[in-house]
Amino acid sequence: MRWSLIAIGILVSGCDHTPTITTNDVGGDPLFNKAVAAIQAGNFTELSDLLKQHPYLANARDSQRSSQGGLKQQPRSLLHVLAEPPAHRLKRTQTADALIRAGCDINGRLHYSHGETPLHWAASSGDVELIMILIQHGASVDSDGGSIDRGTPLVNAIYYGHTAAAQALLDNNATIYNFPIAAGLGRADVMQQFIHMGQLQPSAAKRYPSDSIKHSLSRSDVVKVYQKAFIYAVFNHQFTIADDLLKLGVNI
Repeated sequence: MRWSLIAIGILVSGCDHTPTITTNDVGGDPLFNKAVAAIQAGNFTELSDLLKQHPYLANARDSQRSSQGGLKQQPRSLLHVLAEPPAHRLKRTQTADALIRAGCDINGRLHYSHGETPLHWAASSGDVELIMILIQHGASVDSDGGSIDRGTPLVNAIYYGHTAAAQALLDNNATIYNFPIAAGLGRADVMQQFIHMGQLQPSAAKRYPSDSIKHSLSRSDVVKVYQKAFIYAVFNHQFTIADDLLKLGVNI
């Protein structure tokens, strides 16, 4: 009961960790918009016909797209549309195969402040089937540029509490590269690798794989790392880890 209440408290606080992408397409290429509608409806036949008749669509992007909250334009590829939260679209295996065969860049990035790939979005959606399809076609499991700390798809899966999606990424050699990730996965053994003589090591605070490692961590840095680790643990029901972090002084 205690942890259920904590989890509910986090969800209803300002730290809502459910991805919501509400957008309005304004103008743009009508054929691209037609392909988007076909993907969203699971209409594989219509999408296949569009790709055959208009091959350029495989590498097309939204030409004009606005989103709530005043975010910059997010020109998606059709693979991004397939993976866009909440994902889990009908006929996604056939759709992904068709898009990739047609030439859609499987590691293509969004052209805005973050460079998320389709795999980032599939991880944010918890769509294990699509994650596996993308990886089988060569998606990079350790691409950085995610909306959470510029991290990898694994960070997105953990942040949004998609444990099965995180495990699918781990099964395909995703890297546990910082302390909070290890906490969210319940990997106390890996957490210990970031601690030496009772002190949290600078590598524990890496935000993304290529992030430079600080020479040392300030007290504030340590507090932030432990706090983030606690949040990731709770989001993924790793309550033994969460209790251990509380004992280290994390502010509940």
